[in-house]
Amino acid sequence: MQNPILKIKINKDRWILLGKISVCMLVLMGVGVLHYYAIQWSQLLKVRTIVIQGNEQLRLQGLCSQLFLPNDSLLFSFRLENVKNNVLKNSWVRSVRIKRIFPSTLAITIIERVPVAMVSGTKTFYVDADGIILAPLSEWMRFDLPLISSDAQLRSMSYSTEIPFLLRHSLAVAVLMKQRHRDVYALLSEIHSDVSNNIILYTYENGIPVLLGKGNIDEKLSNLSAFWIASLKSINGEQIHSLDARFQDRIIVKWKNTEGSTNRNRVTS
Repeated sequence: MQNPILKIKINKDRWILLGKISVCMLVLMGVGVLHYYAIQWSQLLKVRTIVIQGNEQLRLQGLCSQLFLPNDSLLFSFRLENVKNNVLKNSWVRSVRIKRIFPSTLAITIIERVPVAMVSGTKTFYVDADGIILAPLSEWMRFDLPLISSDAQLRSMSYSTEIPFLLRHSLAVAVLMKQRHRDVYALLSEIHSDVSNNIILYTYENGIPVLLGKGNIDEKLSNLSAFWIASLKSINGEQIHSLDARFQDRIIVKWKNTEGSTNRNRVTS
């Protein structure tokens, strides 16, 4: 008599499904455990070093104080965007990039604003190429820059705000000179625009007015630069009443006692 054979039918699809579920549960448990220990570990990572790059005019101590990070701050316990906004409150900071570096460093890279002129209101301010009024750095930090001015009555000004629209034309001329005509830029004390946007320059020595008018400013400054190099340095500035650079091919010199005209490279009485 033969023994009966016990046959067991195995549902492979069911076992595969159970296996997948088990693997998923193990993975989720592993992720949970890792997440828990990651949180615990992050509580041990504190900001020990702050590295700031790009600052030429701003002091490190002042920048660090503007981060508003308490002592022993955790490296991952604050929003970088908040720290960035705190730094950008400094009128001298044009842009800033901040990142965390494992295990304990906060790296900050800034781009500073560069003053190109001064503007006079209730006090004298520095202003950059974007027209942003810059707060004073300190008594020892001074810049030798021309003043921009206008005939019109100017509103009150404050730090981190833009200069009045009426000064924009003078500022544009200052930026152009600093970029392309630095020899002329370095010799000026003031860049003035009237209500019609005509530009008048004033030299640092002897306060000689230089009429530029409006339009073709770049070309006029090139003519003035060539005249300056070739002729003006050999002339006694105290004898000059004014210079007229509104013409395309010549500079007109008005003397204090007589009048004369000059070509670009030669002065004739």
